Amino acid sequence: MSPSENSQLESLLRVGLAGGYAIGLTDALGIRALGLATPLGVRGFWIAAMTGMAVASGCILVYVLLVSAPRRARAEANTAAKQ
Repeated sequence: MSPSENSQLESLLRVGLAGGYAIGLTDALGIRALGLATPLGVRGFWIAAMTGMAVASGCILVYVLLVSAPRRARAEANTAAKQ
């Protein structure tokens, strides 16, 4: 697994699943201070799943911008230098 795939998997499992458990089934996070009834039940799982997907998307974006793009630019520069 590449580092990007690892971070995506971790964000989906830790944020999505563990966060869903914490928000949906317990009142451990203290979100009652926000005026929300705790536990949130199914809505908590959906909120955590969407947050996990957003974090995974951010990881993909960082990977593309920092890892894939420079590699492609170097390859294009090498082919241009060979011509």
